[in-house]
Amino acid sequence: MKKRNLLLIFLTIFFLLLVSGFIVLNFSFPKSAKLWQKAPASPTPPALQAVELKETFTLPVDKEFLATIPVSTASSTQLNFFLPPKTTVRAIASGKVRYVGRKLNEAGDAQFEDLIIEDQAVKSSVDYLLAPDSRILVKTGDYVMSGEKIAQISQENRGIKCLGQAKLSITIMLEGQPAILTKEMFK
Repeated sequence: MKKRNLLLIFLTIFFLLLVSGFIVLNFSFPKSAKLWQKAPASPTPPALQAVELKETFTLPVDKEFLATIPVSTASSTQLNFFLPPKTTVRAIASGKVRYVGRKLNEAGDAQFEDLIIEDQAVKSSVDYLLAPDSRILVKTGDYVMSGEKIAQISQENRGIKCLGQAKLSITIMLEGQPAILTKEMFK
């Protein structure tokens, strides 16, 4: 009998706590505040719009390699060059070296060399992605002139996975927006 009475007391207290918690939750918050709803999604940032450039740049490699750019990427925000080992890469524009380091590809399974040269006057930057183990000939903070040697493609053929068989990939950003690149922009 005592156990039964204790159980009834326990259930009564539990019920009262449950009801009082429900009452507190329903009446202590404004009706618009529903605790069980998802928070509204944060606004998505606007998509980057590609910018068209009218300038011409120094070719980063010998003219014979311009033909290695596939037709599908011959007018896009990124140009890919398929180069043999030990090919010298030159700066396509003058500027200050902002970054030298390594990056992972999107799958996260291969590294490649990354070099960013920035021109503060025009608010532009050029991102050079090179095959893994390529030799970077400049350091962060160096000032480079257009046409100056900045890197040499690696001797090994390990860049296939990270750049889709390309050994050099170039992207130009103008005021934070990717620029549309064409073969005709290079002299």
